[in-house]
Amino acid sequence: MGYWIKLIIILLFVSVVLGCGSKKKIIEKTELKQKTELKKIDSVVKITKTLPIKDTVIIALATDDKKTDSIITKKLKTFYTKKTSGKNSYSIKYDTIKKALEITANVQGNEDKNTTVKTEKTEKETEIKTTQKTETKTKGGFNFYGWLFFLILLAVVIIYIKLKN
Repeated sequence: MGYWIKLIIILLFVSVVLGCGSKKKIIEKTELKQKTELKKIDSVVKITKTLPIKDTVIIALATDDKKTDSIITKKLKTFYTKKTSGKNSYSIKYDTIKKALEITANVQGNEDKNTTVKTEKTEKETEIKTTQKTETKTKGGFNFYGWLFFLILLAVVIIYIKLKN
């Protein structure tokens, strides 16, 4: 009888070790959040230009009186002044022929820039979800034909042991 118990224990052990085949289901979930930031910059440049100016003004100092004219000419014949700053200048002198003060001004052109910047920010969030199912079959077990072969082998061993006794 000990022989039968050993044989059954061995067969149960072999069937447990070889019969543990199963399928596993693997579910994989993936979430992806994507944040997009758009920045729109709009700028406007306003340029104001002024052209250079050269101007001459003549102020007549002549009178109908020759005595007064000669006094004015005598006092102002050496009168001359001039000032300059960068490209800007002016001068004043007495013209003895025209009997007049001659005022000349030179003003350079100017350019003013005025920039206006407008910034617009837009944010967009996108969410992507994916699910993936996978079935895997673990190895180590018998399929249907393996179990059939195992049962036939077991029956042959049992019949052989009964015939021998």
